[in-house]
Amino acid sequence: MKYPELIKTLEEYGLKERHAKIYLSLLSIGTGSIQMVSKKCGYARSTCESVLRQLQQKGFVSSFKKKKVCHYNAEDPHQLVDTAEQKAELLRLALPKFIDLYKSHESTPTMRYYEGKAGMRIVLREILDEAKSLICLGSADDLFQTILKYTENFIAERIKRKIHLRVILKDTPFARQRKSVERENLMQVKITSSKHPITSLMYIWNHKVAMFSLQKDIAALVIDSDELTNMQRSMFETMWENID
Repeated sequence: MKYPELIKTLEEYGLKERHAKIYLSLLSIGTGSIQMVSKKCGYARSTCESVLRQLQQKGFVSSFKKKKVCHYNAEDPHQLVDTAEQKAELLRLALPKFIDLYKSHESTPTMRYYEGKAGMRIVLREILDEAKSLICLGSADDLFQTILKYTENFIAERIKRKIHLRVILKDTPFARQRKSVERENLMQVKITSSKHPITSLMYIWNHKVAMFSLQKDIAALVIDSDELTNMQRSMFETMWENID
C-alpha cells in the first residue's frame, strides 16, 4: 500500500490504519464493489465490507446498488474538510457553555484519559490555550519521534504566544541539541542523567498536570487538581534546583 503520508494523516485524524488504507484504496479507484476494493488494498472481503460500512457512517464513503451488487463511492476530500470545519465551528459556538459546565466542578479533582496521537494533540492544544508559563520533565526524543510535525507546530505556537518553558530532559544528543537552541525557543533546559529509563513526558501548568505515554501505548492523562499539581510542581522545582 502506497501513500504512507496520507495514511499517517488519516490516523492522526482518528481513523484506524485499516480504515485509512481501505478509504485510500477506494479513493484511488473512485467507485467499486467490495471485491474490487479488497483486491486493491489486500484486505479480506469481509474486512472491507465491515470497514466500508463504518466509513459510510463517518461520512467518508457512500453506497449504491448496481445489478444487486453493492458499490461504494469515496467522498470528495473537499467535502470531508468542509464537514470537519462545520463540526468544529459548532463546537466553537458552544464553547462558552461547555466551559461554564466544565468549571462547575473545579473544586473537585478530575482525571481525563486520551488515547492515540489525536488525543495527545487535544492536550497540547489545551496547554497552548491555557498556559501562561510551562514546566516539563521527560524525554524530548520520544515526543518528537511520536508526533514530529505536530510537536514542531506546538513549539512554534508556544513561542508565538510567548509561553516560556522550563524543561528537564533525559540526557541524549537530541536533548543537548534542544539546550543549544533554548534562547531562540523561549525556554530554559536542564539535562538530567540518562541512567534512568525515562520514555514519557510530563507538562505542568496552572492547576493541571499532563502525562504522556510515548512508547507502546500512545496516550495522555490530564489531572486537574490544585493539590496534586502543587505536589508535582514542588518535585520539579526540587530537581531543577539540584541540577547544575
